[in-house]
Amino acid sequence: PFAHLAWCQRQDLRSDGADHSSLSYRRSKEDTLIQFGFLAYFVCFALAVLLLLACLAGASLALERGSWHFLSACYVSVLMVNDLTPNVGMFWYIFIEMFDRFRSLFLFIFHAHLAFYPLPLHLRLGRHRPVGPWLHCLLALS
Repeated sequence: PFAHLAWCQRQDLRSDGADHSSLSYRRSKEDTLIQFGFLAYFVCFALAVLLLLACLAGASLALERGSWHFLSACYVSVLMVNDLTPNVGMFWYIFIEMFDRFRSLFLFIFHAHLAFYPLPLHLRLGRHRPVGPWLHCLLALS
């Protein structure tokens, strides 16, 4: 969502100030489903984000003096839901109540269902400029 928002804003800045057609509402039928300029921009955006994450992981590795233990403490513990201490979230309650043999299924469902939201949201909301990309980002954050 954020790459699409940045690309839309970049397209708006490239158009001259007198042309307000990019700020008007466009129906989905009038717009193309996939804009190839966005695909190239998305690849560059994804590579920049991956490079940033690699730099941050390298800095953490340097601060930890070569130990990779911070990865399991930061990321693996969140993904595996090992801490079942009662808190505000819903993970602890659901994972306490279920049978152990269904743990991997529920772990997959709880973490993978987020991957199915961006494409339908983009197809329904993200292409309706000028408000659509902002709504898409807002829904992705919430």
